[in-house]
Amino acid sequence: APLPLGRLDGTVQALIASSDGAWLLAGGEDKAVRRIALNGNQPRMESLEPRHEERIRALATWPGAPLVVSGSEDTTIRFWRLADRAPL
Repeated sequence: APLPLGRLDGTVQALIASSDGAWLLAGGEDKAVRRIALNGNQPRMESLEPRHEERIRALATWPGAPLVVSGSEDTTIRFWRLADRAPL
């Protein structure tokens, strides 16, 4: 069955999942990276701020660290700490 994740503004361009299945990260047309916590019966979505200036095209986890990386059409990449959803 489909998993309702809530409202996303625009299309999703990139999606990754944690190796333990605890969360998804989605990014796309709305320029935001969103973490979707999958623990429990109701998924919880949180935005990582600040947003990119243009749409997000790539997401990746950083090996051996609790970090993710986002890449955007604004020609920037950002590193994010998942513990506090803050950019580095």
